[in-house]
Amino acid sequence: MLSWQQSGPARSERRCWSCRTSLSKNWRRIPYCSPIKSLRMFCLVAKGEFDGDIGGAASRRDWTEVSALARELGSEKWQYRALGQLGFADFYDGDLPSAQKKVAEALIGATAINDIGGQIFYLSATATGLVTQGMNDQALLYANRAIALANATPDAGYPIIAEQARLMAMVSMGRTEAAQAELKNVLARPDVQSTDTQMADLNATAAKIAKLRNDIPGAIAYMTEALRHAVAVEGRSAIPEFQSELSDLYRLSGNLSKAETLADEAATSAQKAGLMPVIPRLLHVLAEIQIDQHEYTEADHTYDRAAAIQDVMIGKADSELGKTALIKGAGGLYAKHFALIAEHSDNVAKAFAILEQVRGRVMAKMDSCKLPKSCSCP
Repeated sequence: MLSWQQSGPARSERRCWSCRTSLSKNWRRIPYCSPIKSLRMFCLVAKGEFDGDIGGAASRRDWTEVSALARELGSEKWQYRALGQLGFADFYDGDLPSAQKKVAEALIGATAINDIGGQIFYLSATATGLVTQGMNDQALLYANRAIALANATPDAGYPIIAEQARLMAMVSMGRTEAAQAELKNVLARPDVQSTDTQMADLNATAAKIAKLRNDIPGAIAYMTEALRHAVAVEGRSAIPEFQSELSDLYRLSGNLSKAETLADEAATSAQKAGLMPVIPRLLHVLAEIQIDQHEYTEADHTYDRAAAIQDVMIGKADSELGKTALIKGAGGLYAKHFALIAEHSDNVAKAFAILEQVRGRVMAKMDSCKLPKSCSCP
């Protein structure tokens, strides 16, 4: 997650996992009294940052209390920062209108009191969101504003998230050569080369651009470098993603054995880091590679693991939007699993069990709606 202060080299690159564990266990011991409410809020901000790497209800709870404490303490800055983080929580729950509204309000708040770090953060986040929605012209505007603001602020550090958004927007607009030239210039910056986190992110972006140009060997080289830098700083959320993307590149190159090894490592890394929401997707990737290698029994077991984790997350979802998003996300997983059994097995009972699992989830969701007849649930 982008640092609030954008302090570049001044910011510690290594997030201590034991610190997160300590915060999770001990922050409630801080008395809820006026003299140290600010300390409690500070601890919740730190905890919210860590929980945000994993996603889910914990991060929303953290930032909801930060918002309440900020109002009591009269901290305008942390009121809108908490609002922005709650907007990100809405985004992960699939509520895009609410996410856009909250992040926009947070950007307005940061601009109103000249909070440079906050402005860079929300401009970068908005640019990234616009790229994912295909609104590349607007994404460039926001990314350029973030980069210009950082360049005008000596201690701001390089706005890597804004740069990534700008590069991907340029590629989507067909300006691939220009994006490549800019990327090479950024990778050559001394302040970027001295920072493993930035080198990891930029090499990952370079791999995506190379893949779009059908330069698979180049993409593999870049993604290998990205993974190396992520491992150097124990980037627990980045490592499984990079392993999975590298797996896909090896699959495209025809090296299925290497692809399967990396896909399995990605799922294992995510599980060790506690990144439950991403594990089903990573297992899905592993299962597809196993199918490509005609390892149908192994793929069946992998889909079973993914479905079990998905069901646990659906059961624990604490909001209707979150539950709906998970159910929709599981649709492709169940469909692929059913197709595997139907095409490569004579286990009719297993195929019907998968269908029944889907039906049960849909019916449970419909039963939770107040107006079943007009319900638009999946």
